Amino acid sequence: MLRSSSFNNQPWQTIKNTLTHNGHHYTNTQLPAAEMKIGAKDIFPSAYEGKGVCSWDTKNIHHANNLWMSTVSVHEDGKDKTLFLRDTSWRAFPLS
Repeated sequence: MLRSSSFNNQPWQTIKNTLTHNGHHYTNTQLPAAEMKIGAKDIFPSAYEGKGVCSWDTKNIHHANNLWMSTVSVHEDGKDKTLFLRDTSWRAFPLS
């Protein structure tokens, strides 16, 4: 549990990267459960409080392990358009 508690006590924050392929620029965003909110309100009954739960944690019964969402988007016509959405169950959802 020592290893998992040290990871669980770290802040889990959104990661953004820009990818370029065939002259097109894409943004990959990885959003951890700790930052999944509607406005300022946490969407989970038991808040993550800015932290996550790593996969080594076998004792936590209040939160999902490694819960995050990944999106790939492109900026077109002055707007961001989401092309793919993926959750931690390894499913990809094409949106266009």
